[in-house]
Amino acid sequence: MGLKAKEQVKTLIAQRATTIKTVAEKLGCKPNSLTHKLSRGSITYNDVLQIAEMLDYKIIFVDTLE
Repeated sequence: MGLKAKEQVKTLIAQRATTIKTVAEKLGCKPNSLTHKLSRGSITYNDVLQIAEMLDYKIIFVDTLE
C-alpha cells in the first residue's frame, strides 16, 4: 500500500531540508507534539494538508479504477 502518512510527512520534511521543529512552529504547535503525532500515527489529515502546503507540495487523488 505504500508509505503511511507519518512516513510520507517525515520524507517530505527531509526532502525540503527542514526540520520537524520548523514545521511545528509554523503549525503553531510544539515540536514534541508533532513528533508524538508522527510516531503514534495520529496526525490528522488537516495537519498533513497544512504541512504539504507549507512545504510547497500538493496532495492529489488518483482514480485507480481507470
